[in-house]
Amino acid sequence: MQPKLIAAALLTCVALAGCGGTGRHHQPTTQRAAVAGTLVSTGGPYRWLIRTDGAQPAVAAENRQQGTRGWRLPGPAAEVGGVAHGNVIGYVERQAVGVGQTERIYVSAPGARTVRIRIFRMGWYHGQGGREVLVSRGLPVVAQPRCTHRFATGLTECAWHPTLTFTIPSALPTGVYVAMLSARTGQSDCLFVVLAARPQPLLAQLPTATYEAYNAWGGDSLYPGGADRVGITHHNQGLEVSYQRPYDSITRAGQFFARDVAMVWFLERYGYPVS
Repeated sequence: MQPKLIAAALLTCVALAGCGGTGRHHQPTTQRAAVAGTLVSTGGPYRWLIRTDGAQPAVAAENRQQGTRGWRLPGPAAEVGGVAHGNVIGYVERQAVGVGQTERIYVSAPGARTVRIRIFRMGWYHGQGGREVLVSRGLPVVAQPRCTHRFATGLTECAWHPTLTFTIPSALPTGVYVAMLSARTGQSDCLFVVLAARPQPLLAQLPTATYEAYNAWGGDSLYPGGADRVGITHHNQGLEVSYQRPYDSITRAGQFFARDVAMVWFLERYGYPVS
């Protein structure tokens, strides 16, 4: 069962965490490895664009790699991450995932037949802001089951079928990762974090519990102003929220681009040994 956040006082920061929840549907991973500098496919649904064997590189070394601006959604320049548009939304299973663990991305894209997922690590990369690490094929879009909404507390939870499943390779650097979801009906983001395999001198935290407290997707957040009346409070302020649903923010990646991307870029630019 997906962990629930009972009240704002119980919210804690998940170390470098992102969007999503614990999914209830599982499928096997069919692709795990690639070679640096090449696009290797073994017939699976995705391919790594970076070296996947060996140890995680240091932050300073990772940021000497070539970056890209491809992580940004279309939108006005004032919006750092761009703006989600259309009818494509998703969430992830794990907020923070370690080497050898499995991550799943759940996507809903009504009106589209396929969705493509590109994953970017957020960093400095000579001012480009990110590096593409994984690209999927066109993945089949399935009709996702309707999310449940609990009238008494305002809790909304989804139990969607996974669209992409992959295992975190040993050489994938610790850091913040943005998954861009693209279909002919629109684009949006998801967010997750890869943890360091070994403790680092510094730890950066993203307040994803706060992101979730303000997330009113599907009905209500922990603050007044939700779309639905809550039985216990008798107004539109919820008592429970869940990571097991998309975000309703501008890019759908929580409040990362509005509040925390500058911290990540600063730490990465100057090569701090951070998890």
